[in-house]
Amino acid sequence: MLRSLHAGDRSLTIIGCNQSPFLLKKSPAERNYLLPLSTRAFGEALRRIVETERIDLVIPTTDTDVRRLNRLRGRLAGCTFLPSSRLIERCQDKYALTEF
Repeated sequence: MLRSLHAGDRSLTIIGCNQSPFLLKKSPAERNYLLPLSTRAFGEALRRIVETERIDLVIPTTDTDVRRLNRLRGRLAGCTFLPSSRLIERCQDKYALTEF
């Protein structure tokens, strides 16, 4: 996804964040940040990165990231690429989504 974004618009600055130093080593992003594992520290670290780097858009890539960003909604300086909280909750429970 990062390569496609950059190929589509070379003026974009891509910042990578992950909790795994191994995944960050392979990241094609221009700058990368290691995020802490704990939920509380994660939010604080991500807020600091978004403010420092002046990030306009945060795009989650896993279900866990979606849950965490949903909890931080409105507290990040940049926008989050997320549907409504209600839709996220429904999609997180695959059985409930299938029943719906």
